[in-house]
Amino acid sequence: MSLISAFVWRSPIRTTSKWPLSACLRGSSAFSRTGTLSLSSHSTTRCAARSVTTNCTVAHRSFSTHERPGETEKARSEREKHSRVTQDQISFFLDRGYLVLDEFWDATELTAIRKQLEHLQSAGRLANVATAGDGKTHTEVPKNLQLCPLSPEADLFRSLPFSPKVAATLADLLLPDAENSNALLCYLSQVFWKPAHHGIGTSWHQDNAYFKVKDCQHATAMWTAVHDATKENGALEVIPAAWKQGGLPHHRDGNSDHHITCRDSVDETIAVSLEVQAGGVIFFNYLTPHCTRGNATDQPRAGIAYHFLPAASYRERQFPLPDDAEYVAPLIWDSAGIGRGKKEYGCIQDFDRDVHHVLTQ
Repeated sequence: MSLISAFVWRSPIRTTSKWPLSACLRGSSAFSRTGTLSLSSHSTTRCAARSVTTNCTVAHRSFSTHERPGETEKARSEREKHSRVTQDQISFFLDRGYLVLDEFWDATELTAIRKQLEHLQSAGRLANVATAGDGKTHTEVPKNLQLCPLSPEADLFRSLPFSPKVAATLADLLLPDAENSNALLCYLSQVFWKPAHHGIGTSWHQDNAYFKVKDCQHATAMWTAVHDATKENGALEVIPAAWKQGGLPHHRDGNSDHHITCRDSVDETIAVSLEVQAGGVIFFNYLTPHCTRGNATDQPRAGIAYHFLPAASYRERQFPLPDDAEYVAPLIWDSAGIGRGKKEYGCIQDFDRDVHHVLTQ
């Protein structure tokens, strides 16, 4: 599969790009609408949540104890059982624009995620998007490997957003006061892999500079640390509460074949480095400025990111797509509870079963 302009989505939607971005991420030719696969995680592992200065154990209850108009008893029960956030954490996220949850994925789930991603990397599915300062000429030594979309590449990555703890946590984070919406969609999935010794970071940007959707406070990335993320290997950094400034000016980043950056509008002196152990996740809304740094360690550092938004905020992609592209933004939550993916993929998605399958192959 050749590299194409901007992000690559496998999608039946045909759009005309408004972004003159150069070649970048590799798509998948293996996507099947009737995939063969799997389920949803029922893990009861608790996790810890961090803000800038606190570390606390999450009580196994959430903001979901409050009823919502139109919500079924089943949906409320699923939120109370599977959500990993409390009301204080929801308030922190909505105000500061980000939230860290340590130990979100248990050891078994993390092992499966890492094994499947390492398989894709060794198979050459990740593409080097780093350039030699001109935004066009790729570096001879791969420095920034990416893959987008991730979901079509493996059953495990297709079913991951349907995990009950993912769907319920996002319903608590995004829907309590989201305007005119009680449904959530998975909008995008991707991989970021920094090679050892010479991996470079991704410059400051806001996701909505690409997405251009409304109500960015209630739309979020969910970034999973596949390996420990430290300052030494390029942990994610954010500017707390900067989303309140709205959209910042962006321009092309010469160190990438497609990225744009708002680094000229960011005050890095107030940036927060979000070090997190493998298996932890970081949520940040679409207007939160964020970046990563280089990796000078002797081990690679990878993260996978899924992006979510209320159905009411959905808009057709603004990026160029290949002629045969197929785009699916599956429903992961609505007033009836956790989505199952059967309508979008032809079969029920089951994350637990896919984890088991990866580990027993």
